[in-house]
Amino acid sequence: MKLSVMIDALVLAPTGRGAIVRIFGVTLAYFIVLFLPEIFGFMANYTELARISPVQESNNSKVANIFLIILFLIVIAEVVYAVIRWRRGRS
Repeated sequence: MKLSVMIDALVLAPTGRGAIVRIFGVTLAYFIVLFLPEIFGFMANYTELARISPVQESNNSKVANIFLIILFLIVIAEVVYAVIRWRRGRS
């Protein structure tokens, strides 16, 4: 079985496992965006890459805030979806 098929099955799963995978994916993207200036700074010390400018750093914090808002919205949506599934199961 291909890895992409397995990942698709996990992400699209309507169960709690799918919710955890979706939240983990967005959290991982948030942390990558959050630590991107430090990653480029580290790479600039050991390679020929230039550091990012202060303007880019301020823009990066704005992008990180957008990812944080998306993360909270996804968590809220998953909780609401879980409550709806739970209530349907009770009736």
